[in-house]
Amino acid sequence: MGLLDLIDRLAAGPDTDADPDVDEERAARLAADAADPAITADALTASGDRTRHPLVAYVEDDEQPEYLFRGGTLMVSDGDSLTRETPTRELAVVVTDSRFLFVAGGRLSDSLFEIPFENVVMAYVDDEDDRTYLVVEADRDGDELTFFADVTVGLRPDALRSAVEHVGNPPE
Repeated sequence: MGLLDLIDRLAAGPDTDADPDVDEERAARLAADAADPAITADALTASGDRTRHPLVAYVEDDEQPEYLFRGGTLMVSDGDSLTRETPTRELAVVVTDSRFLFVAGGRLSDSLFEIPFENVVMAYVDDEDDRTYLVVEADRDGDELTFFADVTVGLRPDALRSAVEHVGNPPE
């Protein structure tokens, strides 16, 4: 399976023809239990401005969002090639208690890339240049992928480092 096949498989979001039902009480509970104050009920239920569907639509029933970062471009590398996902709206990175969710907001639909923690080889913050990236290296069934999420806008370095520590595998 090539990078483009894997990206097509990963990029399926909620049904693009229908808006998902939003449970505002659930969003309020999730926000209250989150480690990051950026996760609010409004941030989880908003749609239209930043993403096509509300972020809470991507969170499983048994999952707790812990951190939320906003950004620009998401780049995905398989070692041989690099693909850029440039959202027409915004990139949202949600770190839950079990996975990374990269939601590239689009006008007609969102692209969702998810990485369960059991597939994470390493997660770290790359802030050596003018841009700051949350980098997640993953191995999915022998396919090694690296996700580079540009989170320079609205930068919160302490929260980024806490999110990486939350996964439990920062580089030495």
